[in-house]
Amino acid sequence: MDVDGTSSAHLERVVAHGVDGLSRASGRLRALRGLARRDLSIPDAVALSSSGDVVARVPALAGIDLESLARLRGGLPLGELISVGVGVADALAALHSVELSHGDITPANVLVVAGRVVLVDLLGACDPGRSTPGFADPIAANRAGVHGDLYGLGATLRAIAAPNAATVIKAWTEPMMTSDLTRRATARDVTRALPHCTEPSPITVPQRGIAEDVRLRAAAVVRTERTREGRRWRVRRRIVRSAIVTTAVVIVGAGLGLVSERTPTAPQAADIATSEPGVMSPPDVAARNLTIARVAALARGDGPGLLATTAEGSAARLADNDLARRLGTDVTFTELGVTVLSATTRSLSPTQSRVVVTYVLSPHRRHDGGRLEQQLESRERVELTLVTTAEGWKVAQALPAT
Repeated sequence: MDVDGTSSAHLERVVAHGVDGLSRASGRLRALRGLARRDLSIPDAVALSSSGDVVARVPALAGIDLESLARLRGGLPLGELISVGVGVADALAALHSVELSHGDITPANVLVVAGRVVLVDLLGACDPGRSTPGFADPIAANRAGVHGDLYGLGATLRAIAAPNAATVIKAWTEPMMTSDLTRRATARDVTRALPHCTEPSPITVPQRGIAEDVRLRAAAVVRTERTREGRRWRVRRRIVRSAIVTTAVVIVGAGLGLVSERTPTAPQAADIATSEPGVMSPPDVAARNLTIARVAALARGDGPGLLATTAEGSAARLADNDLARRLGTDVTFTELGVTVLSATTRSLSPTQSRVVVTYVLSPHRRHDGGRLEQQLESRERVELTLVTTAEGWKVAQALPAT
């Protein structure tokens, strides 16, 4: 792995279809290569497959996308939002200077690599029917151009903002998203104006060692959607989902071996599922995924989501009822992360399994009513009893592992 986050690994993405699509992609790639910037992830090559798909070969970067980062941390503080905004706007200004636009600025299409932002999916504009709900300009004619890029940047900064930064960043992004195009800011306007909001600060990525796994998940899972008349956006090669969760870090808070945290405005996209629809995961994979899904719900302050990881009527559900009710109001956690190290199946039957999950909790603060507790880093093991339900494996009991 190089110090700038690049590697010899590559991914392949379908970016268009047919000879005309290949011509558009090739022309765009030539223009991108003329920029040669570190904040643009430029594909190595494009080719037409035997099935007629235009396939781009792109480098796999050791970074984390903003969607995942915001979910892990519960949103970014104002200084880091300014760093993100200035970095993305500077990259967009370079694109716009050669009459190119990105066409789909979203948190999933911006990586943090070695402390800097990098735009990915640069050939997506070859597929003009694509859009991402919530980040696409409401005026369809603007989506694929420079105005759409600025709208997407404003929506991205709002989506990844921490709760205490949301009001301020909403005001500062208004010029990027105004419906009056004569007043909409340019990318260069943003690079000059945003630093006047507050001093930019370095973008913090928790547990740097897992960033590549998270990055690969972001690269492999389809996030964009197609308009009704557009052709489906497809990924040529997917990363195996179970490999994603072998080691994962989430922002969480403590609670009997499993964990909790409040991050009310974290983006809601793509919670980790326990299995593919209609397929029962192996119990060790389900235990990892349920742990991550549990803490993601807790990170959002989502009591119902927390309870959804447990089996109805179980001891685990009963134990979580009070926490779910108080989560995000009376009980909150700050600066808490968990690294899931392993999950080992101890016993298995058609309806029940016992799995031991090992994880490390980071130093953190727990606020419980008026009481503040400072906790040190700790390594813990919990034995989960999983039972089968109509929705897959669920936690029926969680006890310290012996």
